[in-house]
Amino acid sequence: MAVYFIYTVDGVSTVVRLFNEFNFWESGGVRPVVVQNPEDVRIIMAASGNDHSLFLTDRGAVFALGTGR
Repeated sequence: MAVYFIYTVDGVSTVVRLFNEFNFWESGGVRPVVVQNPEDVRIIMAASGNDHSLFLTDRGAVFALGTGR
């Protein structure tokens, strides 16, 4: 099973795969949670790999999610 992140910018929704179908999900090491985006943070771009995702804000900050490897 894959885990996906969905975000919307200017009315356009984008789906980003956060994790692949390997054993992350089955191992119980990954549990989906709702992450509250602070109201003053606006994500303008996202990129993902097998084990991580990066999010760029309109102020140039980068946030990362992943397995920590």
